[in-house]
Amino acid sequence: MRWVKPLDEALILSVAERHHCLITLEENAIAGGAGSSIAEFIAQSGATCAVRHIGIPDTFIAHAGQGECRQLAGLTAEAIVAAAQTSVPMASQQTL
Repeated sequence: MRWVKPLDEALILSVAERHHCLITLEENAIAGGAGSSIAEFIAQSGATCAVRHIGIPDTFIAHAGQGECRQLAGLTAEAIVAAAQTSVPMASQQTL
């Protein structure tokens, strides 16, 4: 998705209907972020797709350079892959 509002409901529903788990990734706070809007829409739609959010946790992150802040928030490439792998059934991980 390139934007949050208006939410591309057709795209989200299409993806949710074809997958067991949808992973949202944002360099923003998880609470109240794009992933929350997606999860809310999926719940209201009745789709049975699980939603896993990867983003900045609701904790204080000290001021630092972008790389260090991403590391503290768990937003490095390695941390993102690890989080995704714990969210997706083993049979599906071959495509990650």
